[in-house]
Amino acid sequence: MSLSQDWFTQVEPRLIRREDGGWLAVTPEGAPLPLGFAAWTAEDARHAFVRGLREWGLLLDEPLQNAVTR
Repeated sequence: MSLSQDWFTQVEPRLIRREDGGWLAVTPEGAPLPLGFAAWTAEDARHAFVRGLREWGLLLDEPLQNAVTR
């Protein structure tokens, strides 16, 4: 699995109920970028996952404007 722009829009989260309350939405096992997003409801965790992955995908499209050169 590679990090293509499509990956960020097509990956589905794995939802995990947290023992202390709330839900965790995580990337599938073996994903090239392991990420997780927590919320009180499963629906909110899934929405946070979708928004978060969309933001990570947008980062791939941005040029490195603030790169430090030595």
